[in-house]
Amino acid sequence: MCEHIESTVTDAQGQYRIPAWIKLAPYPGSSRRVQIPIAYKAGFRYTGAYDNDVYVVPFVGTASQRVEYLAQLAGNASCSPRSQRMRQALPPLKAMLAEAESLASTSEDQVSVYVIRYDIDFIEIGGEEMMRQFLRDHPPGT
Repeated sequence: MCEHIESTVTDAQGQYRIPAWIKLAPYPGSSRRVQIPIAYKAGFRYTGAYDNDVYVVPFVGTASQRVEYLAQLAGNASCSPRSQRMRQALPPLKAMLAEAESLASTSEDQVSVYVIRYDIDFIEIGGEEMMRQFLRDHPPGT
């Protein structure tokens, strides 16, 4: 479950700032929530964070490998429950979708594109509305 999401873009020098955030966890035996940074840059791969710095390197691999990576990254960047905070994830998710769509050429790639699109739809319209639309478009027994 995601309780807090921040999204930003780099400035002309490639730097960015995200406000510090920590919240005590209400779970027994847990002292605080864990902050997990995730970075997206077109054509790059997130490699981790250390001492308040986030690292990305050029992605090396096939177009299909890139599309699969983007679907995995999008899955890490989106979570439940649907909230106003989740909307912070929309700009990078939409950028990931655009990159994945531009690279997708196989049926497996199209599945990965669908996964990213699903994450975006879940944030924008919610799971209940998605189910209503699905049932409207695919009535039971047809």
